[in-house]
Amino acid sequence: MIGTFGKVVFSVSSDHVKTFDEFEKSGSAVWDSQEVIGGKPKQKFKGTELETISFSMFLDIFKGVKPRENIELLNEMRDKGKTEFLIIGGKRIGKHKWYISSMSESWTNIDNKGRLLQAKVSVTLKEFVR
Repeated sequence: MIGTFGKVVFSVSSDHVKTFDEFEKSGSAVWDSQEVIGGKPKQKFKGTELETISFSMFLDIFKGVKPRENIELLNEMRDKGKTEFLIIGGKRIGKHKWYISSMSESWTNIDNKGRLLQAKVSVTLKEFVR
């Protein structure tokens, strides 16, 4: 097992491949600037913005993954506002839980009976701080 995000399990075996690609984590600092007459502005650190993570997943029925079921699970997590820890390599990513703030799906292969065989899903997570 590579990692988890709630019920979403990233793993690789001889008959099953569900991994992620293009993993990016970003965050930024918040600074305030106070004008000084006749001088340079003074800077004051205020904190940090919420971090975001984005990644894509290629869901392939020929690699033991059911694309439609996985897309439905991700949609449900997003629509119900589920918050989960993101764990990769047995370690939490970040200090807090994450939620799906947005996602998009691209159905790349559908058979002659309308079954989804392959899809690419792009997911954006946002840090959840209580």
